[in-house]
Amino acid sequence: MKLAGERIIYLFSVLLAACAFLPNEDKIRAIKVIYVEPNLNIFDGTTNGTDTSIAFIFKYKNIEVYKLNKQFTSLVNNKMTFGKKTNYFVRNLNEPFVYKYSEGEDAGNKLSFDSAFKHEWVVQNKMYQFLINDNKPSLMYSYESKNLDTLKESYYITNNHFPNQSATVYFEYCKSLMNIDFSLGKELDSIKQKKLYKARVILNLNINDTLGKGNKFETYYEIQRVDTFNKQEVIKYIDKYNAEK
Repeated sequence: MKLAGERIIYLFSVLLAACAFLPNEDKIRAIKVIYVEPNLNIFDGTTNGTDTSIAFIFKYKNIEVYKLNKQFTSLVNNKMTFGKKTNYFVRNLNEPFVYKYSEGEDAGNKLSFDSAFKHEWVVQNKMYQFLINDNKPSLMYSYESKNLDTLKESYYITNNHFPNQSATVYFEYCKSLMNIDFSLGKELDSIKQKKLYKARVILNLNINDTLGKGNKFETYYEIQRVDTFNKQEVIKYIDKYNAEK
């Protein structure tokens, strides 16, 4: 009886130890970031329709999971083909690397964070730098709600080096979203004391040999808080990450 009791105690202690490493579903926070851009024809520079990329960012303590749904265009036998791919990136905020997981694959690929996200829009967007660096912004209007929670602003921007290129931007801020870790422009969040959560950028390109062939090239960003999501999916990739690192 003593031996059986010891086994039960041992198994119970192992179970407790295992559970100690399981993420608490209720403590996983999530946001959704949307990026819309024109569908560019690489042959003649014209645009037709839009492509939408969506990123989900989940956070549990100091662990971040990025789920990136990417639409892509490729050229095969002189024909344009379209596809969609989902990748997951998991990282500890205190470490300089991430593990990349392609959908349907178990093994991850260890990469430096800078290398993994070098060309990823969700990290590389820099609204403040776009507004200030080499550009001259002129405020068109600014409207703040009576309760001071929201702010809408619009700027007309000219380029210091290419005066025939201009842009119009529309920004929307919300104070109640300041506790969201992700940012479209940390400097602007700090200046306005509100979270920049919507950005619409319209580039007026008047040069025939550049992107858009003289058309307006419009992009759109939006941050949304997410309350309902597949928590088990997030836990699965956190478990994979903990097993590999």
